[in-house]
Amino acid sequence: MQHLQDRRPQRIADRPDLLGGGELDGVFELVVRDLGVVRHGLIRLTSQIVRDIWIIHRSKEPAMAEVVLFHHSQGLTEGVRAFADALRAAGHVVHLPDLFEGKTFETLDDGMAYVREVGFGAMAEHGIAAADALGAGSGNGLVYAGMSLGVVPAQQLAQTRAGARAALFLHACLPFSEYGEAWPAGVPVQVHAMDEDPFFIEEGGDLDAAKALVESTSEAELFLYPGKEHLFSDASIPAYDEAATTLLTSRVIEFLKGL
Repeated sequence: MQHLQDRRPQRIADRPDLLGGGELDGVFELVVRDLGVVRHGLIRLTSQIVRDIWIIHRSKEPAMAEVVLFHHSQGLTEGVRAFADALRAAGHVVHLPDLFEGKTFETLDDGMAYVREVGFGAMAEHGIAAADALGAGSGNGLVYAGMSLGVVPAQQLAQTRAGARAALFLHACLPFSEYGEAWPAGVPVQVHAMDEDPFFIEEGGDLDAAKALVESTSEAELFLYPGKEHLFSDASIPAYDEAATTLLTSRVIEFLKGL
């Protein structure tokens, strides 16, 4: 052993003779001074060579999700921003592409009129281009999320971009057959809507598509909330339902946490 007069702290990598083969597994750093210890962790071992040895483990940071959230047909409202902020507060990264280039609308009808003027296809392409600008051209481990209108680009990206991490569809769901023969394996998805939302439950519409999605894969979940409002998760418009949104948000955060 090195003479005790050398009082410099030593890393275990500098003194491989301190421990035998295989004993370095899981060790981050060992610092020894004289016969004492200048740093320590939670696990204490003893050695005939050094009186006290402390093994320091790297702390594991929770894996956070990176989400691309597409807004609904009233635009990138303060309520959409607030929902994104709730996910950020839970530690996730959230991108908010603005498909309307700064325009917002007071009513759903006004927003839909604008979408029809621009074209649904063009709006979807705008969303895909926005995701590509974030480096999402190959999936890139992103979670694709959409609110109502925003589900269109979110679902297309989730089903056609290899490497998508997950998908979240709020207030809408398209038939998965729009973008492929089956929902992609390894991509968990949640659908959230109100059980009496006339836009969601119309025959042959979003509810049927959501049920078919759930039946087609064990990685899909459908959550229905009591009520008739379409955009109930937007706190900045009259359709907002605080109780339903609180539950929805908690479910989404738990979903993202488990990815």
